[in-house]
Amino acid sequence: MECSEAMKRTSIQVFRAVVYALTLREMQGRFGRARMGAMWTLFEPIAHLVALTLIMVYIRGRTIPGIDYPVFLLVSLTPFLLYKNIALRMMLSMEANKALFAYKQIQPFSSFMGRVVVECVLSTTVFILAYLTLTWIGMSTTIAKPAEWVLMLFLGLFFAIGLGLVLAAIATLMPESKFLIRLLFMPLYLISGVIIPPSSYPSTWLPILMLNPFMNVLELIRSNIFPYYRPADGTSLSYVLECTLVLLFLGMAAYRLLRYRMMAI
Repeated sequence: MECSEAMKRTSIQVFRAVVYALTLREMQGRFGRARMGAMWTLFEPIAHLVALTLIMVYIRGRTIPGIDYPVFLLVSLTPFLLYKNIALRMMLSMEANKALFAYKQIQPFSSFMGRVVVECVLSTTVFILAYLTLTWIGMSTTIAKPAEWVLMLFLGLFFAIGLGLVLAAIATLMPESKFLIRLLFMPLYLISGVIIPPSSYPSTWLPILMLNPFMNVLELIRSNIFPYYRPADGTSLSYVLECTLVLLFLGMAAYRLLRYRMMAI
């Protein structure tokens, strides 16, 4: 009876079950290796937030008119780390799950989505904890346009997934590129407007910096949170949409061509 019911499951049901199982496996692997694994995973971004706030506000004396700097940093840092982690962990997921590809139900795309779910859950948990803490200590955390804010977060999420697919394809063709790709994300942290708003950059640099889709996504996110926040000149929703669609198309096309090679890594 159970066997016949399993055979009747649709491909969507099988995919959902596989992603759920891989998500649980990823969570167990992330938290189960050390007793403090869960605590460190959740509070590392918060420690990052506190350290940057101390450096920028109390040491360098940097402020943003009308905006509490810790709130600015929270709504910038959390999505950037989410998108970065999704892209990089998708790139590395084939090697981590290669033993599971012996089962025909498990495909590389399932492992991609399992890691996306894990990163979203962890990032959401960290954001809620930090958001409630900042609200409790009296900072202004009102979201001006919550619906538009959520839409921009999802747009950035799809951009990160598309980027992750492309990076996974590159890593499949050139495994030695993984280290270089991870290094390239380090300067992105500084040139994506995570720590300071783009208006603080030299005006001669801004047109070049706005070619960075991460900068545009973060500006769109912040403009829907802070009521009087003015996005940098050149911020474009259509540009982010175009980049997202191109990356998704290229990533899915490369996945179709390379999926069996990905399983053999």
